[in-house]
Amino acid sequence: MRHVFTAACACLLSMAACAREADGSLGLVLLPNDARPALVQSGGTFSVLTRAEAELRLTSVSATHSLSTAWARLPSGLYEGVSHVPAEIAAGTYTLEADSDGGEDRNSRSVFVYDVFPVSYRIAHLTNLRIGAETGRDTRIYQSTKAINEAGVSIVLVTGDLTSAGSREQFAQALDLLSDCRAPTLVSLGSAEIASALSRDYLGPATFTHRFGLDGYLGYYTSELGELDLRGRSGKLHRARRSIRDARWSVGFTNHYGPESCLRDQLVLFRDNPLDYVICAKRPGGDQAQFSVPWGRTSGFAMQATARGAVQIFDVGLGGLQLVQGPGSE
Repeated sequence: MRHVFTAACACLLSMAACAREADGSLGLVLLPNDARPALVQSGGTFSVLTRAEAELRLTSVSATHSLSTAWARLPSGLYEGVSHVPAEIAAGTYTLEADSDGGEDRNSRSVFVYDVFPVSYRIAHLTNLRIGAETGRDTRIYQSTKAINEAGVSIVLVTGDLTSAGSREQFAQALDLLSDCRAPTLVSLGSAEIASALSRDYLGPATFTHRFGLDGYLGYYTSELGELDLRGRSGKLHRARRSIRDARWSVGFTNHYGPESCLRDQLVLFRDNPLDYVICAKRPGGDQAQFSVPWGRTSGFAMQATARGAVQIFDVGLGGLQLVQGPGSE
């Protein structure tokens, strides 16, 4: 059983063993990472964001594969690359390793390679880890990740509040605990992450998308109070929604859905080009897991549970999303 370490130095040593910086924050490689992994078929491509141009490779316990990457320098000074995955690579979970003149980096569970993406599959929704709320052995979160693994899910959507205080030690511990999940973990922000101002150091941008076969997933955080992109003026959410427009099912996942959410963002997601589904940790009023978004045709699912590490399980297929297990379900 994994432990939440009570000593900060033990946590930092653990994180250093599987890379990033010594304190667990993102280093040379910003994307993909274990909270925003690349999901790609053999022979396909994925995008990389780094602090410098680098030689990249994928490693597992049994093989190492060098990657051919086309680089472009961004106005920000960062580097964006498109890496080609060899056609002969075996399906599995890989560590992304990078070497540059300025140093090296490695990020475990950052690239998941598939022979083919399934048409029907299962996903999990995990929320409210609040690492640091308890000391010693964190049995509740261990039981949550164990249940997720036993459910045989293909993706884990994590909707924020990873930590109780937003400290570096707690971010590192939360990511370490999420590594218990066999499936990729896609982490969106909660109010605890926004308040800490460290989320970008450990997770990446507040708004991001993933494609999993036929379907598109959009992680975001939007609120009139406390959001980094106040009132949606940057257009980032609009561009992210547009990038998965052609998906069979478009699924948004966020910490909170409510009337105080940014009006412009609500129009983007639920009126102009409505998402098919939104999954959230909580919404104001009521205690029903399923709800309707009044802006359009989007169906919503809320956790409506205060327990740490609450889990929902969904089946995804030709008929859409179906909730098959909620908190406390057998």
